[in-house]
Amino acid sequence: MSIFILSPKERRALLLILGIISIGLAFKFVGKILSVPQIEPKFYPEKTCIDINQASFEELQTIPHIGPKIASRIMSYRNSKKIESCQELLNIKGIGEKKLEIIRKYLCF
Repeated sequence: MSIFILSPKERRALLLILGIISIGLAFKFVGKILSVPQIEPKFYPEKTCIDINQASFEELQTIPHIGPKIASRIMSYRNSKKIESCQELLNIKGIGEKKLEIIRKYLCF
């Protein structure tokens, strides 16, 4: 008898293990190919903060985690009333506690 002769159960187990490994490697490979690179938001370091009530649409988008949708929502909100504090930003759809903590250091009023 040779050590390479496997019973049907052993063959199935070996194929199952090889299949799981193959699927895992395939997901890892495809994940690397399809991954979206993280783009750092543009922020002008020479400015200490951005006045949320005066900033243009483009300037608002330089704040990390603020894209076009949230920038336009901020502009709509501030057109109806002046934003007095960071807490008021929680009234804007798309800005929650976590995002507010991230963007707070970039804002002034």
